[in-house]
Amino acid sequence: MSTELYSPSKRDTFFSRGYSNFSSDIDSKYIREDFEFVLNGKNVAGSAYITYCDAYHRFELLQVDNISKSSILLNGAWDDSSRHSITFYSPANYAQWGLPVNVSLQWKYLFDSSGSFTKEIWLADEKSATLSSVYRYTNSLNKINTGVVVYHQYSIPITGGSIFCRTIGSGEPIVLVNGGPGWSSDHIIPLAEMLSRNNFQVIIFDQRGTGESRLCSLDTNSITWNQMTADIEAVRNYFKIKSWIVVGHSLGAMLAMNYCTTHPETISKMILLAPGGMNLDFLEEYPASLNSRLSLENLQQIKFWMAKPVSGQGLASMNIIYNTLPALIYNDSLANSLMDNIDTTTWRMQTASLVWDNLTKVGFDISKRLMHFHRPVLIVQGCQDALGNLLPVEIKKVLPNARIRFINNAAHILWADQPTEIEKVLSDFLK
Repeated sequence: MSTELYSPSKRDTFFSRGYSNFSSDIDSKYIREDFEFVLNGKNVAGSAYITYCDAYHRFELLQVDNISKSSILLNGAWDDSSRHSITFYSPANYAQWGLPVNVSLQWKYLFDSSGSFTKEIWLADEKSATLSSVYRYTNSLNKINTGVVVYHQYSIPITGGSIFCRTIGSGEPIVLVNGGPGWSSDHIIPLAEMLSRNNFQVIIFDQRGTGESRLCSLDTNSITWNQMTADIEAVRNYFKIKSWIVVGHSLGAMLAMNYCTTHPETISKMILLAPGGMNLDFLEEYPASLNSRLSLENLQQIKFWMAKPVSGQGLASMNIIYNTLPALIYNDSLANSLMDNIDTTTWRMQTASLVWDNLTKVGFDISKRLMHFHRPVLIVQGCQDALGNLLPVEIKKVLPNARIRFINNAAHILWADQPTEIEKVLSDFLK
């Protein structure tokens, strides 16, 4: 997309200049802007995502930059002429952006009927606002046509609600159970697409209390481990699948293992990617191991956003995820690209809390029951995963027909760190 940048009259002490590249995804779920500009001598780069929120019937803009490491939610319509300010966590962030504490940085997007739009950057204090720079985007956005990625969406009824489900590809069915808890299935889409390229029909679903799945109530009665396991079986019955391959990641691997103890006859093969434990013993060391991989700034931001009230947890969850990513990936530079499949609805903190509470309440431990599952199992673990390398070894000892593959230069989100090797390892096992 071509841009025209000009700088109108402005204060001598404040200026910005730069460029942006825009693109849109296949179903116009979001518009991504990769930006870079100079503000008072400070180089700022990052990504912004303009998204339409069906729940609130509004457009939202989320930004992640390389200075404040913040996520900023800006709300409005395409023709919204109001300005929206960035809210920084601490006074130190103002200095990092080259701004006095009493001056705010504001954005305004103006869209016309042809799809072209103007982006304005304003600098404001308590008395007035000054237009700093304007970016004019003169071409309409075009959808990216991959020619192969086609999703089908379903709403599967369950007692007290529904499960939102998507399928991609065709062939032998695979159900992909994402990690969390409290996470929707959006973040695992790249893995679903990877598996579908190998002639499989991949099924992903939002676990109860997450994403687009719906429940009449969200409490200790509606969020239980047994119900989450039963939901997997509800998906299988909905599609009338006799036998399928079950793939679980992280806590989703724990859920997959629990499912294989209740419905072993439905599974032809099982893959456990960076699995959590057969019981909750791993939680004694995992939080400390995870935190050791984060910077002091990451930890401070997580603490700050964890303290936010429930009303602001959508934005808080985005910031917590962004500041936790360095512990989940081997290559830190992947953090911004991973945000492509993460938004304010990705993680519901309340659901996560309810899941952990229930696992503790029931004394989750399936180590003895797993011994009766005899189907082929592949356990894949990143050598640099904060979970360590002992968990997969312990799981392999219990499962009679399991094998392990360790992947070097990979942490918890394996398919992001080593996509080529992961695709080969999985396709070899699934042949």
